[in-house]
Amino acid sequence: MKNVIDRADAMLPGFKELNYKVERELLLNGKSPKTYAAYIRSLADTCLHFGRLPFDISDEEIANFLFTVQKKKNYSETYFKFAVYSLRYLFKIYGLDDRRIQLPSIPRNKQLPTILSPKECKALFKAPERFKDRFLLTLIYSAGLRLSEVQKLELRDIDTERMLIHVRQGKGKKDRYVVLSQLLSDKLSLYCQTYEIEKYVFPGQKKGNYVSKTTIQRTMRNAVKTAGIKKRADVHTLRHCFATHLLENGTDIMTVKEQLGHSDITTTMRYLHVCNLSREKSISPLDTLYNIK
Repeated sequence: MKNVIDRADAMLPGFKELNYKVERELLLNGKSPKTYAAYIRSLADTCLHFGRLPFDISDEEIANFLFTVQKKKNYSETYFKFAVYSLRYLFKIYGLDDRRIQLPSIPRNKQLPTILSPKECKALFKAPERFKDRFLLTLIYSAGLRLSEVQKLELRDIDTERMLIHVRQGKGKKDRYVVLSQLLSDKLSLYCQTYEIEKYVFPGQKKGNYVSKTTIQRTMRNAVKTAGIKKRADVHTLRHCFATHLLENGTDIMTVKEQLGHSDITTTMRYLHVCNLSREKSISPLDTLYNIK
């Protein structure tokens, strides 16, 4: 059975050219193949729904379509978002700004992240039997790494002299340096000797490959279960904990922003809403000025 893109190519004149231009513009502008795949699937689905290309669909028809998508329970929030994003991008690259601005804006998800307490984190890191799994989870937490960043981390990226980890081509294809834990630095040689690490810090089953995302996610799920943690925690939760615990320990928010690799400070500021910063610790600046305790 043909997938939605193949069907759009076969049934809709002009869709192949549209497909090519969307892929070309997205990749030339630094977007990932994953983003392109999501956009073109959504565009194909929209075009097949109407039986014609978006240029031949009126604003009123698009508005009714999006309204139906948002209203019906069998459509996910993600489906709706990509329906909007893909149409908006298509009209942009074809210079149809008068149509692009009429698409609805999508509010950001304001749900606060799950945060594990320091006690829960200790229980989590102690839970796995294998040294490799304990090292994996503690490294993610200790440097606030994304799943894809720890997955592709190479031994050459860990600088034990400067106590830094070089994250190469993180989100947005940006490099950054993050802190290296002294505790993990002390254990690095033993870890490398135990598992004969040559290139990737966490190698995959096939020689020369890095560990799969599925393996990392399974390691986290098993640790959460073994530790008896009832909160809904996944691999990204460790990154949230890293940021929150740094703030609770007195690290300034700009440093946390740089460590996380955020482009916008407002993204980092949401951690202020989950920090356990005691009001009792607040001191008047006047007292600080005169060193009054």
